[in-house]
Amino acid sequence: MKKFTLLLSVTLIYLLSLNQSLHAQSPRLVLVEEFTQASCPPCGDQNPAFNDLLNANSDKVKSLKYQVSWPGYDPMNLHNPAQVQTRVDYYGVNGVPWGFVDGKSIINDCGYYDGAPACLSQSDIDDAYAVTSPFSMTLSHTISADADSIYVTLSISAVASVTGTLRARIAVIEKEIDFITAPGTNGESLFENVMKQMIPNTTGTELPSVIDSGYTNTITASWKLANIYNLNELGAIAFIQNDDDKMVYQTAYSEPLSPALANYATVILSVTNPITCTGSIAPVADITNLGTTTLTSATLTYSVGSGTPLTFDWTGSLAAGATATGIQLPAIVVPDGSGILTGYISVINGNAFNAGLVSTVPVSVIGLGTPAASPIVENFVLSVFPPSGWFISNPNASDTWIRSSTVGAYQISPLGAAKYPFYVVPEGDVDELFVQNFDFSDAGQTEAFLQFDYAKASYAGYNDQLKILASSDCGQTWITLFDKDDNGGLSMVTSTADWKPTASHWQPVSLDMSQFIGQSNVEVKFQAISGFGNNLYVDNVNIHYGSIVGIASPDAAFISVYPNPANDLAVVHTNGITSDHTILEVLNVLGQVIYRTSVKSNGDLIINTSGFENGMYVYRLKEDVRIIAQDKFNVSH
Repeated sequence: MKKFTLLLSVTLIYLLSLNQSLHAQSPRLVLVEEFTQASCPPCGDQNPAFNDLLNANSDKVKSLKYQVSWPGYDPMNLHNPAQVQTRVDYYGVNGVPWGFVDGKSIINDCGYYDGAPACLSQSDIDDAYAVTSPFSMTLSHTISADADSIYVTLSISAVASVTGTLRARIAVIEKEIDFITAPGTNGESLFENVMKQMIPNTTGTELPSVIDSGYTNTITASWKLANIYNLNELGAIAFIQNDDDKMVYQTAYSEPLSPALANYATVILSVTNPITCTGSIAPVADITNLGTTTLTSATLTYSVGSGTPLTFDWTGSLAAGATATGIQLPAIVVPDGSGILTGYISVINGNAFNAGLVSTVPVSVIGLGTPAASPIVENFVLSVFPPSGWFISNPNASDTWIRSSTVGAYQISPLGAAKYPFYVVPEGDVDELFVQNFDFSDAGQTEAFLQFDYAKASYAGYNDQLKILASSDCGQTWITLFDKDDNGGLSMVTSTADWKPTASHWQPVSLDMSQFIGQSNVEVKFQAISGFGNNLYVDNVNIHYGSIVGIASPDAAFISVYPNPANDLAVVHTNGITSDHTILEVLNVLGQVIYRTSVKSNGDLIINTSGFENGMYVYRLKEDVRIIAQDKFNVSH
């Protein structure tokens, strides 16, 4: 009974706002708008049944989906974040998924929350559909032969008088976007009626504030196409909305033209192994003919990041709807570090084609540079992150590994650590921090180890995972060195805050890497698999030959400099030296060692800094390959 009362109240408000009699009305097409996201777990839970209900009522209702920017990665939002945010602000949306029926939030009558798509029922749709409209509308669209633009025509007729701040809004949509694999982390791979562009803008076309029966208007709008996955799924939705109370009076729909064009094809690129040690990768292409005519030629253009694009001319005979698979493309240069391989078809059957469309799923590729000599020692002191020679694989371009200024396990001052922010990364997201690849080819060695310190908190009910893997064949195969999750002892403490560690939280880890001795190009990666728990910090990474390096206590070694900033001379005070193999080093902001001297005993050393440029420097004490103390100082002449 409560549900009926609420719906009746909304209906009465709507009818009163029309300021008209009921006998001069048109049949109604209901508009359902939803704010959703590809990495939103509740969206993945509610959308399947919600979409099934909408599709079962396609003669009564049309839906318009806005892919928002939170809580994680969503490639569809990246295509048009500004207009989505404008509609978010228009309705005051502060969570997803959130649905509206003809401008009114879905009523919470199912124990969820106001706006929950799960609360929309068949009776809700029937009730909204039964409310007639003061407008009748027709909508149509065409696409230019070269896929450059879409042209939309909306015809409006009023059959009763209406007053208010009235606007006609038009949205270009993709009816279905079907990913091969889920683009986000909530498992959804099929997305329906996604808003691609509102034309001419989100404000829409202003209509008279007083409209009488017999009013007519024809609105035309166009958009230069970009970021469309499949032209054959391109349609349009139009609606008249009163900005005074956000009531939607009428909706019109233009079905996708399928096939949309005579000459139309798409390409998907892939690589056998995304990591290369040779500096180049040879992609493989699959071309699908989505036009109505036989595809006999196509020009593919592809590139890695901002590098120089390459083109490839394909010829053959591909019937409408058919796919040519396994087309080997010429190798393309991959710069050192990670990059994104993208491609598109620029010419089809001799006809120029719009290169602004999304013609392929981006592929994350990695170029390994020249291996560095071991040992690899990194304490994340410098603000540049990732460090020189290191890189990050972050396929969805969302929150990932960062440098955090925090107290390390055996450091005297806050010098920095690598942080993976599980606290804000959606469940299922996977990001990798690659260590500088290194040379372990000294076959005369008998032992080798990877050592590091880490600190981790858990969040009750969530389970994060850290894996450390190594490869000696350019990433074709990986050997797991470390694999723990919060349920298996990865975390030291439980916290509901955005957690930072103290010195007592850090733990040392030593991993045997002796099996890689004799290999000239070894790669190690820290792989974070998010369970949406709490933060991880990694510090004092040390990959070296020899036995396990002992860990100094926080008070065992101390280093300081004065004056700070220094001018022509800097006095360095050392304490805790117990070995004749202790070295004092000074590094510039690029991480280059610019000064080195041996230290035999505790006491003071004088460094001539007259030739140093003004700026920040790092100074540290090392015993063999172990850094036992370090800090920063400045030079100012």
